[in-house]
Amino acid sequence: MIYLRLFEEYNSELTLEDILMSIVTLYDDDYTIYFFDASDKLVKAEDINNSEFAFYSDKFNKRNYKFKIRVLKYLGKDNLSYDNATQVLDEMHKLINILRKQGWFLSNVHLDDSTKNTTREVTFRKIDFDFRKNTEVLKTNKSIQSFFGKSLRDAQIKISNMCSDHYIDISANSVSFHDNSENAFIQIDDYDSWEAKEDNIDAFCNSIGADSWEYRNGNNSLVFIYE
Repeated sequence: MIYLRLFEEYNSELTLEDILMSIVTLYDDDYTIYFFDASDKLVKAEDINNSEFAFYSDKFNKRNYKFKIRVLKYLGKDNLSYDNATQVLDEMHKLINILRKQGWFLSNVHLDDSTKNTTREVTFRKIDFDFRKNTEVLKTNKSIQSFFGKSLRDAQIKISNMCSDHYIDISANSVSFHDNSENAFIQIDDYDSWEAKEDNIDAFCNSIGADSWEYRNGNNSLVFIYE
């Protein structure tokens, strides 16, 4: 069945169902379609009417708009051929133009190459399409600390526990919060510099929603920055 929808006249945000209907030809051709919301929660195409799909997530004083579409062959049992991939890209091109009018931009396309034998024609396991909107700065009087606990001590303990989860050894007393400047930040002193590997620091930075991190004070401090 072919579904015909007019998107050019949209003045409001597209819903997840609208987005699916714009690429429903792929669904009808037995492609499997997954959606990932701003918090990376997965929703299957057939479940969109029973999901609470969120196009944005709030972290501290920011609202981040993003979602991802993943396309595979039926139930992922077969790989995508080059012809399959071009069909998917052609169908997605229509949606990309629709979303562009709504302020979304295509931030990344990832084709997962599944061919390991160079004597065979290339195939793909899946194709991911990442969409984003510009980050919105929220007007709030809340400090960074208040997002981690009702009291400073609660927030310090929570951060120290999260550090421990990422193999960064600190004490709660070493955590301080700074939100009285243009770029707010969390500073951690007296950490074990030998155990704090940069991969673990990167993972911790992502887990607390910070934009970046850096060493300060002669590498005696870790600072996680919210720009």
